[in-house]
Amino acid sequence: MTHVRLHRFALRAAALAAATAILGGCLRPGEERARLDDAVGSASTAGLTVDVVSGLAAVRDIDRARVELWAQAPTLAIALEATESGPMSLVVRNAMSGSRLRVEPPGGPSFEVEPATSDGPATRLSFDLALDNGSTRLQLVPPGADDLSTWRFAFLADIQTGLDDVGDMFTRINADPAIQFAVFGGDATEDGQRSELTQLQAELENLNVPLYATPGNHELIGDDALWPELFGLRNLSFAHRGGRFTLVDSSQATLDELVYDRLERWLDDGVDDVHVFTTHVPPFDPVGVRGGAWRNRREAAALYALLVEHRVDAVFAGHIHSYYAEEYAGIPTFVSGGATIASSERWDGVDRHYLAVDLDPVAGTLQVALVRVD
Repeated sequence: MTHVRLHRFALRAAALAAATAILGGCLRPGEERARLDDAVGSASTAGLTVDVVSGLAAVRDIDRARVELWAQAPTLAIALEATESGPMSLVVRNAMSGSRLRVEPPGGPSFEVEPATSDGPATRLSFDLALDNGSTRLQLVPPGADDLSTWRFAFLADIQTGLDDVGDMFTRINADPAIQFAVFGGDATEDGQRSELTQLQAELENLNVPLYATPGNHELIGDDALWPELFGLRNLSFAHRGGRFTLVDSSQATLDELVYDRLERWLDDGVDDVHVFTTHVPPFDPVGVRGGAWRNRREAAALYALLVEHRVDAVFAGHIHSYYAEEYAGIPTFVSGGATIASSERWDGVDRHYLAVDLDPVAGTLQVALVRVD
């Protein structure tokens, strides 16, 4: 892939200048939401403090005897600080089935804990611990974490009004045992209300693999605090089996300056991996006449220059309720807003679908297939 050797700060300046020009007086429309990411993954109660490294899980519930997390990555590193010894249950929702928990207690050798036997959802794991006074380090380790053979993930976006009917899509994903997890490109709901987000999480308990998500413009309708409370980060990056997955919040068709700061670090971290970049609004609209892209083409072009410089392998987006496979600046780009019942391109012959993506970390390749649900 041809590298664009431009200074990263010049690229960011171009993007921000473009966003400022188009947004007028509202210079940082996503700043508050970006800052909400800073608090994700940390919580305290009497006798216990929890800190999920890099914020890759939301702390959904905490007391001295029980901590519940909603994971946004297959591997989690968790720091616990207890002021007294005693039993504790760690519940991880949206986890990969078969994951183990490595425990490094204060002053003692590390050991592994298997999840407790349960008849519940495959993605809900519970670990019983005897927590010692002091600092304990935990690591959630998915099965096959060091396996560099080809593996598969699913991509989908834009459920919106289809929450009551998304179960058949999850059933279709469950029928493919090669899929390790799903990546979601935004617009999980129609109005971003708590009832919709909690309904989605209830529906996800019928999905046998976790779903890692960034929000879309429809989530802007609800309270900004709901997403970090229930799902966690809006902007995140994680590694898995030779792949790097970076998800960023473009729900207002631009990225905030804080997101660019984080994105540059994540791109550096993933330069040697097969890197998958996901966002809700596609930087460029493949049709180009309906406003289904970022607010400003200069910012979109600057983003692609940054992605090219860091050898990103593919871009996935939603927002447009159809399927397009394009290429911009040499980067394969897939627009797939196919999880919704209502289609804005009703006669395109695509209908509801998701993408099945085979990632080969040794060859450094991705193979994308459209899977029809309707």
